[in-house]
Formats: sequence, structure tokens, C-alpha cells
Amino acid sequence: DKALSRFRERNRAYAREHNCESPLEVCLREVQFGMWALMGISMKNLRVDSTQISANIARLTREQLLWRANARMLRSLPGMGAKKIEELSEEVKEKLRNAGLLHYYEDGDENNIIYHSVLGKTEKRQSLLKDVEAILGLCSEEDKKSENGKLYLRILSEQTVEENGKRRMATSADGTMHSGCVQNPADPDATFRKKAGEEFIGYVLGFVEAVGPLGSQVVGFDFDRNVQSDPVMALAFMNRAKAIVEGIERYNRLFGIENPGNMEKCQQALQDKMELVIQSIREARAEGRHIPRANEFGFAYETADQADEKLDEECQQLGLEDLLSGVGVITVPVSKDNTGEGTANTPNNTMVNSDNGQKQGAKLGDLVKEAFDIAEDTKNNAATQPEAENPGEQKTVQQVTDPLRVGAKVPVEGMVVLPDSWFINGVEGNKMMESPEFADLEPEVRREAILQKLRDSLNASPLDLSKRSFMVGDGLYSMDELAEKAAEEGFVMLPTDLFGKKVNPIVGLFTFGEDSEAPVVQCPRGKVPQAQTVYANGVIRIQMPEDACGACPFRNDCKVKWQNRAKTYAFTLSPSAQPRVLCEAVLRTEQFKDVGRFRNGVETIPSFLHNVLDIDNLPIGKAVKQTYVVMKMAALNVMKFFNFIQGNARIASNPLLA
Repeated sequence: DKALSRFRERNRAYAREHNCESPLEVCLREVQFGMWALMGISMKNLRVDSTQISANIARLTREQLLWRANARMLRSLPGMGAKKIEELSEEVKEKLRNAGLLHYYEDGDENNIIYHSVLGKTEKRQSLLKDVEAILGLCSEEDKKSENGKLYLRILSEQTVEENGKRRMATSADGTMHSGCVQNPADPDATFRKKAGEEFIGYVLGFVEAVGPLGSQVVGFDFDRNVQSDPVMALAFMNRAKAIVEGIERYNRLFGIENPGNMEKCQQALQDKMELVIQSIREARAEGRHIPRANEFGFAYETADQADEKLDEECQQLGLEDLLSGVGVITVPVSKDNTGEGTANTPNNTMVNSDNGQKQGAKLGDLVKEAFDIAEDTKNNAATQPEAENPGEQKTVQQVTDPLRVGAKVPVEGMVVLPDSWFINGVEGNKMMESPEFADLEPEVRREAILQKLRDSLNASPLDLSKRSFMVGDGLYSMDELAEKAAEEGFVMLPTDLFGKKVNPIVGLFTFGEDSEAPVVQCPRGKVPQAQTVYANGVIRIQMPEDACGACPFRNDCKVKWQNRAKTYAFTLSPSAQPRVLCEAVLRTEQFKDVGRFRNGVETIPSFLHNVLDIDNLPIGKAVKQTYVVMKMAALNVMKFFNFIQGNARIASNPLLA
């Protein structure tokens, strides 16, 4: 009945010694690399999203939190871990009675103090604070340094304040309350977050889905505290993107897959290879040879006498990957004694040849290597890039400003310099946009004109995504650092509109500076704001001089309003929308809609996790939840893989995937 508990504990112990990575994660990652290779999954078309995972704990008031913290710390002290008064020794009872803490062992004490007491709110808090001082008086320095002691002191530092030798409850004015405070002692890692008008206590799961023509797979995810932002988790994935690509290519080479996605040919290639491996292992066993297990000292076929035998340190430890690669397998010959039982002999001449550096193996390794006929340069060299359709055609790569990497110069294929002039109703575009009559044009005409002006300022034509690898997210992923990192890894980060609403493109023509109190430097007409107010959500209220907006061509796009009392024009602006506007500028209007539709496909994953895999009802505790999340994400991918094998995978038609 404790098998799962022991399994989780051994996973945690391994993770502490191996950079927080459990053997379960390593195993499932390798399995999924093989699935992705068979499905033809690449890292070209990615979409990213996140979802909240409930901590499955009750939200406590300050009085409840303090009572439970007191009770938890009291029961962690030596000799005081009993659940009932009758289980305590007389000496401990007397000590608790003198300290006024014996009531914590009575049934229903929390309800009696928090709900049924005739005391007012202030008196209840004073009583709990008095118990805090009594408990601290019973704690030794070793008790305070324990895991429970550190958690208790953390809760006290967040919920109470010491002033002039007295302790009082903290208030918002003390600056101690924040979303990362302990919400419940049962799960101290769970954090509070308010999103889309709803309150959450728990964790956040960010994930990246790769979409191919025959199916999709979740190629990366991060499970963290709820205070972690979505762009930061996407940034962490970018640091692992290269390793994922290498993992898929490695399995393509191991399996000998020439037609990824063609399940019939892939299955035949795998079946042929596995039959050869199994045949070689059987022959080795029949000859009395033992194959070392991968990553451990032992034998694939052990007798009781061989159980404690250890291989020589110079023996190569090989696994299935080595067999598929055709690497020579070092085997241990068995000699039979008079009793008929086998004993392992130490290998003598099956070591690495120092002359050429090649592994010398027994018959098994030779059979596998000869059967698979894998050349060394094929194993070691990465897959070459396909040639262009027209070898004689020279590609032109221009140094242009990539608006998706603000302020950086990068070579961009498929982007050319625009012509010097364009027209609106027969009038040169830039000239029309300087005229007050521009404000009277239709909204859609003005919108397209502003986007065209942005393209002019960026010196770039609409982006050709057919030649670029891209990652699509919603508007929350508009972060310069993420765009920079994505470009370094060969991706274009495409943020889309939030809630499907169009962003006013006029924000792209404003100039912003480094001053946090007055971030707007000038408007599209070069006017300097008279006053600015920055709200907590990042929105800026701008007041312009009396002569600035009356005849401005963009007055209807800025939606200015005349303030008669202040004699200024006022409007609001959200600078966080600027990256999305720049993104829309370098994409054709219909193409930008296709990007939004492509991103919407990732919304099915949170729905499946919550409604089918029941991810909100996991056991309490971050470490336990981490194990479950790893398995559930693998289950999601396996389900998608089965749909692919059975021909039931459905990918919505989208020009981006053509």
C-alpha cells in the first residue's frame, strides 16, 4: 500500500541529486522523442499557452491561518505530536496547561475559537498572538531551524509585525502582504493569483505545442508557482528548444526513418530492427554471454550467484539506443563449474581499442552493427538541410529591421524594401495622412493606412512565414526579451490580440521612453504630452495641449476628448499593445487572422486537462503534483499518438500549415 509513496520519494531523492529532474521525466521524455520522430513532428510551427491548476486547498482567513500554523508547530515539537489530550504524558500536559496551549488538542478547538467564540475580531487575534509567544517560548533553536520551524517563522513574518517588543497583526500598509504569501500551511508553495476577474490559489502550467501536418504534440511544459509569468516560462522553453530538436533527430537516425509520418513504413523499419536486436540477444544468451544493463552494474540474465557480481569499471554500459546505433556490445562470457551454475568472468580483450578509438565488441555487437549497416558519419552528423527547388536561383537576404526583434538588425528572408510611395483614393498615402481630412475616412481605411505607415517606418514588407519557424501566443507574450531569445534560436515570436479584439494600431506610431512616470515621449504628430498618469494596469492617461489635437489627422484614432475645465485633450493608451501592432503590421491582414486561428487551437489542451484528466483534483503538495503533471502530460501525448496511428488525428485547415 506504500508503493506509490515510496516511488514518489525515490523520484524526489533522485531529483535532488540530478538538477531537479526525476528519472520518470527522463524516461517519458525519451519515449516521447521516439513518438515525435515517428509522427514527423518538427519545431517549425509552435503555439504556447498556460492554465491554472488548483492547489485543492481551502482559502483561509488570517485567524484560521494563524490557528493552523500554531497547531502545526506545536505538534511538531518533541513529545507533543499526539492528536488527542489522552495520548499526551502528564509532564507534557502540565507544560501545555501552564502555557495556555492545551486547548489545541481538544476536538473542535478551531471552530470554537474562530466561529463560536463570543470574542470580537480584535480579541480573537490578541488571543492567537498570545499563543504565538507561548509557542515560541517552547521552541529551541533546533526546532526553529527545522522544516516546520522555518515555515512557522515565515508565516509569522508575513502575517504579524513586531513593534516595541509587542506583536500585532500585519496590515496592507506594512507591505508584507503579497500574492506569494502562504495561503495554507498544508501547501506552502501554493500562491494566490487574480486573472480575468477570478481568484485562484494554486499553480500555473505553461506548455508549448508543436503542430505538424499529421498531428500535434506538447513538446515542452513548465509547472511552477502561480506568480510565474507566461513569457518567463516560454523563455525557459527556448533554452531547451535546441535539445528537443537534437532529441528528435537522434531518434530519426536510430530508427532509420526516411519518411516521418508514414506509419506503415516507420512500423516496418522498427519491426525489422527490433527483430534483429532480439535475435542477437537470444544468440548471445545461448552462447552463455551476458549483456550489461544500461546505466547500472548488473546483468540482463542473472543467477543467484551472479546477483552480487559487479562489472569491471572499464566495461561499457549499453542499452537499446546503443544496440540500435550498432555500437559494439561488451559481453561477459560465462564458464560453468562442476555444480552446473554459471559464474561471470571478467572480460579481458573486449575493451576500447586505443589505436583507433572504436569500441570492440563480441559477436552480438558485430551482428547488430553489420545488420543495421549504420555508417559512423551518418550517426554523428546532423541531417542535412534540403536543397532549394531551383539550385540556380540565388536567394537575396537583406539587412532590414525585424520588427519582431525591436532594435535589432537581422537577416530576414522573404522581406524586401517597399516602394517609396503608396496611394489612398488616388492621393499619395503619406500626404493624405498629413491632411486633417484623413480623420474623416472610414475606420478600416484609416486602420490599413496606419499599418502601411508602420511598414514604411520598419522598412519591411509583409513577413513570409513559409520560410520561418514561429511561435504564436496571445497578447501576454509581448515581451522584448522573449522575442530576442526566440530570434536567437531561429524562431519568430508572434503575439496575437487578447480576447480576439482588434488593437488600435495608432499605438505603434507613438514614441516611448525609459521614464516610468512619463513614458510617452511624443505623439505621431511629434507633439509632447502636457501631463501623463500611469495606472496600475499599465494604461496611460495622456493630456495634450489645446492646440495639439483639434485638426490632427489621427484625432479619431486616438479617440481624444476635450476637457473643458482643464483646457486639454485627453485619451488613454496601452503601451503593452505595441508589439501586437508591430506584429500585425508585418503580417498581411488575412495572415494575421490565420495566426490567431492557429493559436486558438491550443485552447483544447487546457479543456482536456481540466475536464478529462481532472488535473485540478491532484494530491496536495507541489512535489506530488509535479509527478502527476509529468504523467498526465505524457498521457495527453500518448493519446494524440494513438489517434495518429489509427488515422483519427484532426488538424484544422490553416494556410500557415500548407
